[in-house]
Amino acid sequence: MTRENHSDQKSYEDFWFLFLAGIYTLIGVTFFITFQAADSSIKTNDFKFYILGWIVFLPVGWGLSALAEKLKLKALSGFSSFGFLLAFVNFILLLYLLTPSNWAGGSNLFRVTLFCLSQLGVGLAVKGFSRQGQKLSPFLQKSLMVLMGVIFACWILFLTPDTFLFLKLASISNALAGLLFILLLREGLKPENLSNPAARPLFRREFFFYLLALFLIVVLVVDPHYRVETYHDSFYLGPLADFRAGKAFLVNINAQYGLFVFYFLSLFFKVLPLGFESFSLVLTALFVLQYFCFYFIVRQLFHSRLYSFLCLVVLLLVNYFATMGFIIQNPSVGPLRFSFAYLLMALIVLRNQKPKWADRFYIAEAAVAAAAIFWSFEVCVYTLPAYLGFVCYESIIDLKSLKFNWKLWIRRLSLLWGFGLLLLVFIYGDIYRRAAEWPHWNYYFDYIFLYKNGFGMLPVPAFGAWWIIIGILLISICVVMGSLTKWKESSRPAHFNVMVFLTFYGISQFLYFLGRAHPNNLFHISMPSILLGAYWLYWLGSRQDGFAIPGLFKKTILVLSAAGLGFYLQFLVPDMAFKLSQSFSEFSSLPQKTIDAARNLPLAEDDFVKTAADLMNQYSGSKKEVIYFFGNKGLDVSMYTGRTKAYPYNDIGQLCICGPAIARVMSYQPAISPGDYLYLSKDIDSSYYDLIDGRYSAAVLEKTLLRKINKRFNLKFVELRNGISVMRVLDEKSKSDQARNSF
Repeated sequence: MTRENHSDQKSYEDFWFLFLAGIYTLIGVTFFITFQAADSSIKTNDFKFYILGWIVFLPVGWGLSALAEKLKLKALSGFSSFGFLLAFVNFILLLYLLTPSNWAGGSNLFRVTLFCLSQLGVGLAVKGFSRQGQKLSPFLQKSLMVLMGVIFACWILFLTPDTFLFLKLASISNALAGLLFILLLREGLKPENLSNPAARPLFRREFFFYLLALFLIVVLVVDPHYRVETYHDSFYLGPLADFRAGKAFLVNINAQYGLFVFYFLSLFFKVLPLGFESFSLVLTALFVLQYFCFYFIVRQLFHSRLYSFLCLVVLLLVNYFATMGFIIQNPSVGPLRFSFAYLLMALIVLRNQKPKWADRFYIAEAAVAAAAIFWSFEVCVYTLPAYLGFVCYESIIDLKSLKFNWKLWIRRLSLLWGFGLLLLVFIYGDIYRRAAEWPHWNYYFDYIFLYKNGFGMLPVPAFGAWWIIIGILLISICVVMGSLTKWKESSRPAHFNVMVFLTFYGISQFLYFLGRAHPNNLFHISMPSILLGAYWLYWLGSRQDGFAIPGLFKKTILVLSAAGLGFYLQFLVPDMAFKLSQSFSEFSSLPQKTIDAARNLPLAEDDFVKTAADLMNQYSGSKKEVIYFFGNKGLDVSMYTGRTKAYPYNDIGQLCICGPAIARVMSYQPAISPGDYLYLSKDIDSSYYDLIDGRYSAAVLEKTLLRKINKRFNLKFVELRNGISVMRVLDEKSKSDQARNSF
């Protein structure tokens, strides 16, 4: 056997080792689910089950695959035949185990016995072939490869509730649309377009295509209406209004969406007026920057411009247009939460292109990762573990010989924790400067534990589109592990380390879906899987054998993936067309609409807010901290007048969902003196947003606070104007009067 043939055989065996490791992992997960199906408390604990799947079953699957490789004998004709037959048999067994009808009944002992017998049967079959002096036919291997793809496609269609509807919708026009996408994908994957892009500079000619991509993003993403959703926006604008007025986070500001994110957003509102429309403008700009950063990344990963544009369009279709409603009206699922992956990937790409500046990029990466720690709890959970895993990966020199670059690892971790310490000192110093108190971290974690305890949560369905994301992540982590144990550095494709980070990040980010397993949330976390899938398809379509995947297997995966994308993506086009028609209807007025949004026009509840401002100016003068009970309109008054509530809350919707926060407000004693003024409106009765029916409903919070003030002080009615009542504090009641008022 020549050295080249030996290398090909070794690469072929490595591929089936990884394929089999993934199948064993999924079988282990399936067994665990069936074993625990009777215990609903375990079955519905999606978070612990998800963590268990990665830290237990992935090593178990890898270990079983390694055991199968070790058990091979010379008489078994090499691991390629043995491993391939094991992979095929276990693949069919996995589909059988995952079929919903087999979950409800059947003996677990029978399933385990079937699994063990199938492993033994493959070994005996191959050994029988070897005794007869025969080897597994290459034609049989190729045929079974294709058969696996066909069986899997049929199995998916069988599980799909709308299978016949899909086939019915697959008319000639839909078929042509799917074929067009397949042809575009094929054009983008042409071999001549697959040269190594790792060291390609930004040519001047490229500048035009970047401008074209930016123009495309602006046209598709920017909506002249600058839509707002006051309830969701208030969770950001309420803390910002209090922060601008001098209050301090973790002391007298309620903020469930994080901490450092508000320091970041406050920079924009040093220039822009604080309000719903201006906030929508900021979000739109951040979306544009996020998608442009994505295009920059894919342009460096892939040599083909067409393929890069296709990746951008797919991301926009899925991540931006496929979501229910307009994504701009849900700021918590946009770049304010999910943009750190884009920034870190861009820095890693630039470091790959400029290795001489590696130390500078290490500093920049550490600064971004440190900012993620204090940005918000969710961002920290998604980003920090992924970055730490990535640093460990890049510090490994050779796993087989356990060589580890401890010097590089310590230096990069020192940078990370150094920046983290600086940010922590800054946060403590700023909070103490504002409130003369040290931060109370439990105020923030009251909201985190609220969701941990099940508030607003949805269980993960047994079957659904989330399989696609998990499947891509499983493939990716197997490839990452294989790059450490099976391949040399020279055989890895360009910018492979970017995919390593993205794999870790995608695994962490999926926790967002576990919390609230609504199908819509899959679109929000789709970026890692879209980019990972595009990366693997790109290199599957190349002539390079860095992954040593059999050619027929490559072609089968490419055809099935292209066909699936071509047919299914078109069902997202109607949503995209509808939303674009809404935007394009007033696109000619975009410049003026943008100027108006920058000025925060039109003002929400303009007459009400103007009246409140006039009354406060008349009676409270320049006093910035006043007492007013306007229900859900209180935030408007705070933003547009620059005044803040004397109580430690602003946006009442954010307060009312958290019991400990309500208790803190109820026990708070604001500084009230004779001669102060209180402002009330009828909206005190409609101050809580009902998550069930989406309407504002009655809440007793502000009425209770008013009663406590009235119990302590004598109040005098002064004026009623435009539904706003002004009350003057006369003097404090005697203890006996307060006692009588308590009954």
